Amino acid sequence: MSSYVKNSLVNVGVALAFTILMLGIGEIIIRYIDSYALFSIRLKPSESGSLLTRKEAEEERKALPADFDLDQLMVTSRGNSSAIPVDWFFLDPPGDPLHAEMDEDTGRLVTSRLAKYPTDPYGATFHWNRNYLRKAICAKSTLGSLGILDEFLYFSPDGGGIYPYYRHMRHLRMPSMFPTNGFGWRGREIGLHKAENTIRIAFVGASTTVNGYGEKYSYPEYVEGWLNMWAEKNLSGIRFEVINAGRTGIDSSSIAAIVRDEILPMEPDFVIYYEGSNQFLPAYYVKFPDGKIPPKPSATFRSPGILESHSAIAARALQVMDQFTGGGGYEPKKPELVVEWPADLNEYDPDPGYHSLPLQLDDITTNLSSIKKDLSSVGGELIISSFVWLAYEGMKVNLATNPNVHRYLNETYWPYSYKHIRRMADFQNRVFHNYSKVNGIPFIDVAKAYPQNPSLFNDAIHMTPFGVRVHAWIATNQLIPIIQKKIESGSLPRKSESNLDAHPGFSSMGLDLVTRSQLMTECEQQ
Repeated sequence: MSSYVKNSLVNVGVALAFTILMLGIGEIIIRYIDSYALFSIRLKPSESGSLLTRKEAEEERKALPADFDLDQLMVTSRGNSSAIPVDWFFLDPPGDPLHAEMDEDTGRLVTSRLAKYPTDPYGATFHWNRNYLRKAICAKSTLGSLGILDEFLYFSPDGGGIYPYYRHMRHLRMPSMFPTNGFGWRGREIGLHKAENTIRIAFVGASTTVNGYGEKYSYPEYVEGWLNMWAEKNLSGIRFEVINAGRTGIDSSSIAAIVRDEILPMEPDFVIYYEGSNQFLPAYYVKFPDGKIPPKPSATFRSPGILESHSAIAARALQVMDQFTGGGGYEPKKPELVVEWPADLNEYDPDPGYHSLPLQLDDITTNLSSIKKDLSSVGGELIISSFVWLAYEGMKVNLATNPNVHRYLNETYWPYSYKHIRRMADFQNRVFHNYSKVNGIPFIDVAKAYPQNPSLFNDAIHMTPFGVRVHAWIATNQLIPIIQKKIESGSLPRKSESNLDAHPGFSSMGLDLVTRSQLMTECEQQ
């Protein structure tokens, strides 16, 4: 090899190394600026980047339109000007949400799982329902984690069945994820037995209940903090405990199983149901032109790719591209869809017992009835919340700060218009409201009070840290009159009647693993 070729190869190598070094430095700088975890393989928000100081929260509040008024989000109670003081909005829950550290065996297992499955750290540390695993793997499912993992942590539900699909590991500590307590729930440590003069509230739902994995507080944790501040000011010796049993990606069947198997032994006084997206299929009653779904226009955002999921530089570059392809943040042109609403279904005052409700509301109301019945067996009460969707006709999104809102509505829900999504979301909430009224269930209308402001959202359903705080604020103020009425009637707080030595639903959650091949051998038996 000639000296010229050698020198050329050296120069190319040096240039390539220098380019890689500069890209690496640039990646770290952009991650720092955009508040991502600096050294994670996938882009994840850093813990510090997900938190808001009071000053930052106040600045966000000032940046909202003039019609955003905390006083308007409050519910008056018995002639008082407000349920809780406005200044409390900026107060975080007292104390630190961190819990006991992982023991050595759990720590070693988590470390090995994260090293083996770096692209799916969450699925690698879930405890999967063994019945669900067997059914999915025998059906050769490659959905999500099941297509990546070769072995699974698992639990076997006492009552059988495939719901819920998974649980979070107990006392889990890992980067960019909330720590879990002794039951695998997000939130403080909580005892099996309810202490005297304690009102226990469980929150159930999906990702909009458990909230962002990298955020310090979920909306139920804010509610717990404000309720205890309210109790200290207005009630003698009463305190509140909150359970956040939310889980990303689950539906009402899993939620009903969580209440039955996990929540009932905790003797909850209330269970609050907040979910309205994972069974939200807006195709009901719609006729497409020529019976086919029209293709997306080229001007609509492309779906985020693997590069954008792993590189802050790529994510920034896509944002710049979006400025030119996103139509200025307005909704792209969509085909006119024909909606043929059933003549015997009142869209504006729906019968919750209608024989064929859209949006899988038949299944949802059936599961709500199951939850209500189960709770009555332990003296608990169900509360249903309306669900917040961001969508309205003529909405414009700031593509520099809220690109995911635009993508979510125009990619995930193409070709349905904002107007149609709003129509179906409102219908869903009317069913929730009427179901509550018919069955004597308290209803909190968070959606009616929540501002339709894109700056409060990460996409059309998931909220920013500030938006989560607003959600909690509305929920707290609407919960207080319900709770106060129970206290004044003497029905709360109530004594614990449990004689359990241990929670029966978690006896099978060990650190054992089952392999894909082991599950495959059970397929014929199934």
